[in-house]
Parts: sequence; C-alpha cells; structure tokens
Amino acid sequence: MHIKTSTKEPLEFISAGQFISSKPWTHEKRVIDSYELIIGVNDTLYMEQSDQKYNIDPGQTMLVLPDQIHEGFCPCAPGLSFYWVHFVSPSPVYHISNEEMDQEISRLRKNPDTQSSISDIYLPQYFHGAVSDRVNILFQQLLHIDNSNYYTSTSVHYLLTSLLIELSEQNITNFYYDLKDNQMDHHLVRIMEWTRVHAFEDITVGKVAEQFNYNKNYLSRLFKSKIGMNLSEYIHLLKISKAKELLSRTNSSVKEVAAALGIEDEKYFMKMFKKYENMTPTEFRKAFYRTHMNNT
Repeated sequence: MHIKTSTKEPLEFISAGQFISSKPWTHEKRVIDSYELIIGVNDTLYMEQSDQKYNIDPGQTMLVLPDQIHEGFCPCAPGLSFYWVHFVSPSPVYHISNEEMDQEISRLRKNPDTQSSISDIYLPQYFHGAVSDRVNILFQQLLHIDNSNYYTSTSVHYLLTSLLIELSEQNITNFYYDLKDNQMDHHLVRIMEWTRVHAFEDITVGKVAEQFNYNKNYLSRLFKSKIGMNLSEYIHLLKISKAKELLSRTNSSVKEVAAALGIEDEKYFMKMFKKYENMTPTEFRKAFYRTHMNNT
C-alpha cells in the first residue's frame, strides 16, 4: 500500500529525531494523529500495525498511519537505532493499492510531457529495499535545521518535503524498474547493483568488468551511453554519497571515513571529495552538526 498526496504546498513538519537504545527495547502500543516515517539505521526494529508485522532493517522504511494502533511485537536488540519524523499533509491524502499505483505511474510514464506539472508523491507504507544515502543525508540536514532555531520556521517544512520527494522517487524507481518501457538494460541494472554493494571495497573498473566478463573500456562506454557517466565516476559518486552520510551521522575521523569507503590514501579521498562537493570533508561536517537524539 502507498499514500499519495500533493506537494503544491509543503508537508508540515511536527518533530523528528534519532532513536538509540542501549538495552533491549520494545515499542510501546499507541495511536497517533499524524504520520510518522521511520528509517532504520542500525539493527532491526520490530513493528506491528493493523495486524501486519514489519521487520525494519537498516535502510528500510515504514510509514506509521494516523489513528491506527501500532506497537512492537517483540524486543529489539541493544544498539537499535532509527530516524523518526512526524508530519501531516495540508493536501488530501489517498491510500492506493499496488495495482492503483501501477495504473497511475504507467499513465504518467506514457505521457512524459505531463511529468513536469505533476506535484504528487507516492510514499510506501513499507519500503523493503534500501533507501539511498541521499535520504540519510537529507534526514541529517532536517535534524540540523530543526535544532538550529532558524528565524524562518518554514525551512523544516520544505526540507521535509524534499526528503519525502526523494523517498517517493526511490519508491517509484524500485516499483517500476522492470517496466517494458524502461530504457536501462536489465543486465546493466544488475551490474550497477553489484557495484553499489561492493563500492566501499578496493573496487576498480577492471574488477567490475572482470566480474561480468566485459572489456573495461566497453563497459565504461556502455555506462556513459545509458546513464550519462562512465563507470569510474559512478563508483566515485557512490563513495562520495556514503562519505557524506558518515560525515553527517558519525564522529569518525576523515581518515576513518576514507577507510570505510575502501580508500587507504586519506589525501586522495579529500581531493576527490572536494572535486565533487566543492568543499572539504571537514567543511561539510561543520555545515550540519546539530541533531536530536532520544532513547525512550
């Protein structure tokens, strides 16, 4: 199931934070009057809503619906962590099935000229894939802005809306990448997914090409023609995206972040980061450092 709503007006932010538990913990039974988006960060959150049980692993999301009972169905392990944000929509909200979403998105995709005027987003009740690091980065920025006492309070509403648009885009892509009119070769999708999984090892274009029995120059040209960048750049962007998440979410040193990305040379990492972000890793970290954490 998905919810559909408009972003012509920004969705309204209520509160947000990062939950971290140092002991076994079970979510209390309750009913809320807003939507709550949960994004897994560490370990597994066990939640039940409307007699449906969900295991929310790192990178997965769940949307808690208003006026419905939700609760934990078994204890979660120490070290559990997840992001949470409460919000409401000023526009009507529609609950649509997978079949209805299939029909709506298929209609839009067949008329690309109308896409620029579409303001609807489609949020999954449960996103079982892994959201991209862009979602985690946007959430860290949301927490920072919420705790920065901006004079303009609407900033959090627009940033929340940006976060939900990103999640909607990933939901649509995840739901539809097998459509017949998808221009990306399915084999290339598998190569991209393998590269994403192994991107934080000592990975090279040659190693990816060898894994899939391609000539490395041909594979880079294939990437360039299909997704607009060569394979080396794709690997770099995966590393940079993960680096931004680690810099905003952890206290790891720049050297430790580089090592987590499979880069031994700290100076090379700093040079690569500045090339793509126009700032150093330290400057990026200083830009977003305020967060709200809770453990109850």
